[in-house]
Amino acid sequence: MSASERALLICLCFVTGVAPARAETVQGIRAATSTPLAPRGGVMQIPLTAAQPGTGWPATLPLELADGVRLQGTVAWLHRTRLESAAARRWTADASGLGVRTIAPTDDTSRVDLGSPLLLVRLPPDGGGSVVFMGEPLSPRWFDPPPPATGPALKLESRPDRPDPASPLEYWRWTLLADQLGQSPPEIAFSDPAAAFLAEHYATIWRSALARLAAASPGVAAACRDQLTRIAMDGEQPFAAWVAQPAVVNDLLERCLDPDRDGDRLARAALAWSDAQSPLIAWPELVAAQEVRVAMVNQGLRPLVVRGRWTHVEEDVPIAVEIPAGQLTIVGLDRPPPPTPGLLGEVPEEPPAVLTLTASGVPPIRLAVGPRHLEARPPGVFLTPFRAPLTLAELQAGRQRAVAANRGTIAHVRRRAGRWEIFVDCRRPTPTTLGPQAEAVTLRLGPPQTPFATLLVPESGVVRRLDGDETLPNSLLVERRSYTDRWYMRMVVPDPWGGDPGPIGLFRLGCRRQHGDGEATETAPLTGPPWRRVTGAAEIDLNRWDD
Repeated sequence: MSASERALLICLCFVTGVAPARAETVQGIRAATSTPLAPRGGVMQIPLTAAQPGTGWPATLPLELADGVRLQGTVAWLHRTRLESAAARRWTADASGLGVRTIAPTDDTSRVDLGSPLLLVRLPPDGGGSVVFMGEPLSPRWFDPPPPATGPALKLESRPDRPDPASPLEYWRWTLLADQLGQSPPEIAFSDPAAAFLAEHYATIWRSALARLAAASPGVAAACRDQLTRIAMDGEQPFAAWVAQPAVVNDLLERCLDPDRDGDRLARAALAWSDAQSPLIAWPELVAAQEVRVAMVNQGLRPLVVRGRWTHVEEDVPIAVEIPAGQLTIVGLDRPPPPTPGLLGEVPEEPPAVLTLTASGVPPIRLAVGPRHLEARPPGVFLTPFRAPLTLAELQAGRQRAVAANRGTIAHVRRRAGRWEIFVDCRRPTPTTLGPQAEAVTLRLGPPQTPFATLLVPESGVVRRLDGDETLPNSLLVERRSYTDRWYMRMVVPDPWGGDPGPIGLFRLGCRRQHGDGEATETAPLTGPPWRRVTGAAEIDLNRWDD
């Protein structure tokens, strides 16, 4: 595939540029490719460039077909989206980090870190031949897209087993999923014309690419289509288990569109892509002193034998468990025993616990599960950073995006004036935007031998329990203070909830942060998929404190 054809795919790599002292007006606009894909009756996308980058891009540009018909295209701006968001995290959130809208006069192409312009134009159903754009001839790759799907329309909604409804760059997956379910895709609902055009363009391109693959090998095409739309089950809860990473998905699209690949070469390239996809994802569901529970999802079509081994322990014997296809399975593993004391009674430091999961043909997954206890020493012990619910793409990539600093939360356990207290600092963007939710922190706390007490502490208002017992200890003390960019709470832990830990000296704490400008939440010390509402609880050894 030529460099110009690769530009058709949304696989942009933004690099940091230096802004000029004053942006120049754009001059010499031209196409960045001479062979754009041209679906008859659909939307053609042409990446744009300019001899002199800058601002002042027009919202529309003309294009002339071979028969003299003039078309008017919409100039779109493909740009980075903001990292912080007040919306609830979706399991199938678009991981590209890109958004699209009609270009504005202030959009500056001299800053390559800001975005990239595209022309999107509706083509006639009988189009063909060359095209003239900005005085230069182009040679589109004309083709007839597959006929539209029929049947009842798939409902556009936010669900764990549906693509991201807010992303134009994920609408194509709705069309493939509708094909799999024997339905028609939902109507494109983006109000911005550029977003609607780009959504339609990639929906058409994907259906056409898979139709081309099916002509070469129906079996390989069916396997790839299944991997792009696969759904698994967590009990009665369906959830997406498809290939979600944009770079990996675009790799398949590039292979299917490559004009130099046809027949057997195309089938082999697509089959190699299919075989390269790992069927296993996993994350810690519970981390305790004696046991770790791991959630595993087999995204494949056959049962998978997974072996778990504590790689920080020499000669650890791995355990093997069969994970059914298309299901989320919780697997419990005993921690290895702690290090034995030396001859003089000294206890060696326990190395960081690392659980490695392996299976035939699957890259190893290494899970750092944390210590069996957090030791409370002056000035205090901090929970791990609060994290948003997991997304499918993050799990497949093996890394999670950090919460923006201006939305971060810190939980701190310390001892003051002879009492244990919990301090939680909640950051928020300024100026503060009031939303439908109340700023609040939910605490799950208590000694290991008792049920958790679950306490909801709003920024202002009544503190209440959520565990079925409405009784609040008389010794409960909660202080709250609010500022423009943050608020914090300080709670003196009552004796029944661990304020007097006794000889065991252990205290458990898990936290959930709820934002006031939307439905976003974060948890510590653990997180999980949005529908499972995992918080976990850290076990804190209070006996190590020395005033």
